[in-house]
Amino acid sequence: MQIQYVKLPGKTGNKKQFRQLLVSNDPEDKNKLSDLCEKYASDYFLDDQNWLPFSEVLRQIPIKTYNQEEFLKNRRDFEYQDSSFVYLVRFKDFKIKESVSPLSLERLRVKDIILNKRKLDLIAQMQEDIYQQALKKNTFEVY
Repeated sequence: MQIQYVKLPGKTGNKKQFRQLLVSNDPEDKNKLSDLCEKYASDYFLDDQNWLPFSEVLRQIPIKTYNQEEFLKNRRDFEYQDSSFVYLVRFKDFKIKESVSPLSLERLRVKDIILNKRKLDLIAQMQEDIYQQALKKNTFEVY
């Protein structure tokens, strides 16, 4: 999921301002929100371009739901308060398990696959070079 959240102390007086800035799409408001989070928030995540697994979000925000897909389909903005904190959440986008993964999420996997293939090719080439040098110099034994 792509998400933004702010975790505020329970006795915060400017919760309304945080909520308004969180749902705004204005870049200036995003900067204001970032500044306010640095000063007042206990925890926050404002990078809505990266994808996070729902399980990771649940470690930070105590969302109680039995059906994650229905919960996400019916909510874009979410507020929860417990005895210590107020959680303000904005869901930008989400994908369910059976759907196609977003490219930005898979980019690192693709990169790792390509690097691994290049490493294997390099190792094979180095082995072949060593073998050919040994043949030329006749410095190897067959067991």
